Amino acid sequence: MRSLRVSHSAVVDEWRGRERALTALGVDVTLLCAKEWHAGGTPVRLEPRAGERLIGVRTFCNHPALFVYDPRPIWRALGERYDVIDVHEEPFALATAEILLMRALRRHARRTPVVLYTAQNLRKRYPVPFRWLERWALRAASGISACNAEAARIVENKGFAGRARVIPLGIDASRFTPTDASLAEPVEASPVGDEITVGFLGRLVPEKGVLVLLDAIARDPRLRLRIAGSGPLAPELGVRAAAAGIADRVEVVGPIDPDVVVDFYRTLDVLAVPSMPTPSWTEQFGRVAVEAMACGVPVVSSDAGALPDVVGGAGVVVPAGDTAALADALVQAGGARASWLRASGLERAATCSWDAVGRQYLDLYRAVRHEASVADRSADTARGVEVIVVAYGAPELLRGALEPVASLPTTVVDNSSLPEIAALCAELGVRYLDPGRNGGFAAGVNVGLADRLVPGADMLLLNPDATISPDDIGVLQRALRARDDLASVGPAQVDEHGNVARVDWWLPSPSGTWLEALGLARLRRDPSYVIGSVLLLRAEALDQVGGFDERFFLYAEEADWAYRAHRLGWSHAAVSQARAVHVGAGTGGDPRRREAHFHASQERYLRKHYGPLGWQWARLGQVVGATARGILLSGDRSRAARRRAALYRLGPVRVESRFRREAAAVSGHRVPVRRVALVSSSYAPHFGGVEEHVRQVAHELSKRADTEVEVWTVDRGEHLGVRDVDGVTVRYLPTPLPARNLRSMLALVRDVPLAWVAWSRARRSFRPELLHVHCFGPNGVYAVVLAWLWRLPIAVTSHGETSADDHGAFARSALLRRSLRTALARARFVTAPSEWVLDELRTSFGLRDGSVVPNGVVAEVSHPDSPVDRLAALDGPRRFFAAVGRLGPLKGFDLLLDAFASAGLPEDTRLLIGGDGPERGAIERRIADLGLTGRAELLGRLDAGQVARVMERSIAVAVPSRLEPFGIVALEAWRARAALIMTNRGGGPEFVRDGIDGLLVDPVDRDALASALRRVHDDVDLRVRLARAGSARVSEFSWARVSTAYHARYSLG
Repeated sequence: MRSLRVSHSAVVDEWRGRERALTALGVDVTLLCAKEWHAGGTPVRLEPRAGERLIGVRTFCNHPALFVYDPRPIWRALGERYDVIDVHEEPFALATAEILLMRALRRHARRTPVVLYTAQNLRKRYPVPFRWLERWALRAASGISACNAEAARIVENKGFAGRARVIPLGIDASRFTPTDASLAEPVEASPVGDEITVGFLGRLVPEKGVLVLLDAIARDPRLRLRIAGSGPLAPELGVRAAAAGIADRVEVVGPIDPDVVVDFYRTLDVLAVPSMPTPSWTEQFGRVAVEAMACGVPVVSSDAGALPDVVGGAGVVVPAGDTAALADALVQAGGARASWLRASGLERAATCSWDAVGRQYLDLYRAVRHEASVADRSADTARGVEVIVVAYGAPELLRGALEPVASLPTTVVDNSSLPEIAALCAELGVRYLDPGRNGGFAAGVNVGLADRLVPGADMLLLNPDATISPDDIGVLQRALRARDDLASVGPAQVDEHGNVARVDWWLPSPSGTWLEALGLARLRRDPSYVIGSVLLLRAEALDQVGGFDERFFLYAEEADWAYRAHRLGWSHAAVSQARAVHVGAGTGGDPRRREAHFHASQERYLRKHYGPLGWQWARLGQVVGATARGILLSGDRSRAARRRAALYRLGPVRVESRFRREAAAVSGHRVPVRRVALVSSSYAPHFGGVEEHVRQVAHELSKRADTEVEVWTVDRGEHLGVRDVDGVTVRYLPTPLPARNLRSMLALVRDVPLAWVAWSRARRSFRPELLHVHCFGPNGVYAVVLAWLWRLPIAVTSHGETSADDHGAFARSALLRRSLRTALARARFVTAPSEWVLDELRTSFGLRDGSVVPNGVVAEVSHPDSPVDRLAALDGPRRFFAAVGRLGPLKGFDLLLDAFASAGLPEDTRLLIGGDGPERGAIERRIADLGLTGRAELLGRLDAGQVARVMERSIAVAVPSRLEPFGIVALEAWRARAALIMTNRGGGPEFVRDGIDGLLVDPVDRDALASALRRVHDDVDLRVRLARAGSARVSEFSWARVSTAYHARYSLG
């Protein structure tokens, strides 16, 4: 295989490891790179090694997006024949456009694939012309390598036809090695009192988090810090260290030569990568983390950008900017967890060696050339066939489809969730999958593809109203494998009366629409595809193209997949030698509605692949052609043409929506809102009850076929932009509000227009039909105003923020109070987790109605007891009470400490408090003042698995809040089968039954709380009874029930 690679960064010798690895694997690589480049602020000149096929090219400009190459060497190189052209530049870069343009001028054959590279993991809408260049490059690419998962998702969302490959940046595994091979073996943990040397290597700029690291070092006297690197913060570091009183524990090494980087790593106990995201930058990989792991050094990183993917599972990841969590993690990584982290890090680093990276690139090259289909013909002829049938009702019809193929590996995805279909599958011995929703044909196919019975088999998609024999399936597969470029084949089809049906059609396009409108359909040159009622898909094409687009609920899903495959160099064909019977059950019902569904899918297809202008051009062609036919034809054909013209004048999607509303009105059901924006006051990466509530509700709603959901949350200064969190799009939007000073008012004049642009862009992108505000704050102010301007309905869910806010925002802000009253008056519905919260809204803010939707809890939490997640506080036999929550005044942990100190409990009984917050320092001082050092311990921020472990092993879980609107912690205690001591101030008494599944107590009454602690400690039977009764009630508070309650309210109005 011959590959032409173009990469300006390959001027650095170390970064040419990819090419050397490919050469070692037998690839004939020609590399074009910059003669000179400024890497990390330092000019680097190209110095080729002996034997490298390397061409240095002059570059103009040094910005990665704006530079161009001297075109002459590239033009000469493109004159030769290559199997793959690999452009290691971003799709939006001018250099990428330059190479693609010269490739086109050189008239390279279409089958010569182009592979692009991306690391951009921030969703950006580039200015013209870069936006156009990016779109062109993504359409021209046959493959894309991305160095992080988010970058891969972004290019796929922006229009790349296939599935981007995530391939890490490589390291030289022969250079980055531990000091001693024995480091790969478990060693004893360092004693708790030993000093721990923490290292930092990188640019000394704020976004790299070095100032956060200094604050973390100051939190624990065991930590020492070595800082290597250069940058604008270098002169400040010594001053800041002295001001923090840690000058004797901080060493600023300065810039170090690349040749001694390994020696630097080997002096460390832990490497810290505490990066902080900015509006325009976040970590795209984190190569220093992998280098340190390869040297046997444990790594602690922030959760900025791609770091969780690189470090997670082999190191410790903490929230960006959280100095307390960072300090705790550094101590643990340098002590109790060190052995496990070293071993895990070495395993992770091995997957990022240049040899491993080279193999992944070779696999990518083979995939884009479709070589897997010709590498071993004998293997292909023996390749199996797996069958997927997406069913919806009609079990007897389904039986006719399944019986001929029951001997093959077959999966039925039942969108109707009927017990009769499950019984039929059991009778015939085929696998049954219930996705729990009717997501349409595309979603059903994806469910089957995600859990294949025979990995690597070709996939037959079979409608439940179609039948095909195993012999005809064999004919299809032989035809599929006879040509290297075929992605899909379909048989000839007849209906139950023997009438032949057409199975291959042109892919829709604006130009094709006009040719048909003008009566010139014979001139169409659009590629064809085969309808999906009986369709055999090639395994290699599925791997490259990916699954079906679930936005196509009915019709056009196979056309969309076929077009994406076509853009990647695949073809499609009908096989007349094979035959299937399709009874055409889908042709029943109202033909007007069926026509509207079909053309609405065509609209979605054209908008997706040709943009708004392409769709409008095609729409005009449909109107012109249908109008002309309506005039020239007569009878039924004229009426059908006039109906088609009216359909396209109104817009097929709009007409489809009208039919849905009419159908819902006839059936007596309201039309559900399809697009809901959950407008939350806070969201991940922050933690808390509101964040958990909105995250789980968004996750559950996203599973529904009739509801699309996004989370719009307040940008709290991290400038996170648009991200995918747990499969849900999250938009972090600015919400500037006025304050009582001149500077704030001037800033408001500057910031409000920017906020308006951001919110308007979110609206244009998602087109929500309802704004659902959670926890009213600045998010609610903007939602109220913009909902009024956009004429959108609004809903409000209060989480007790009006009174259970540590900062007393509503007491201080007249704007918040007035906006909340307006929102409650206009809201389609108002909910809260408890009647206590609703009563507060009725008393203080004029609410007249409102209903309770309680909080929920995940039924099970996975918490493997791995060394990386182990809590040292749980070691040993000493028993303890547990409390978890944000360390703020209203959570009442100071009250719990007072009661614990006075409860007269045995000296070996402890109190463990999980969480972090602004009161941490005050609580630490209170522990010392009460003489509880050694008995009461702050665990810091815990993940869900750690919370579950703490609660499971506790005597009881206490919730001592001064005010608690609901208390998800109580549900978590029940889930952990722990006894519960719950505050009676707030919403707790509405769901906790005193003496049955918990003890209700006033935490302000120290003696009462102390008595409850003693009672639960001394009475084992009481503990067991409370725990058992609470555990039995967990199913009442599932997030599925919560989301169903909201979904029912979305359907009203």
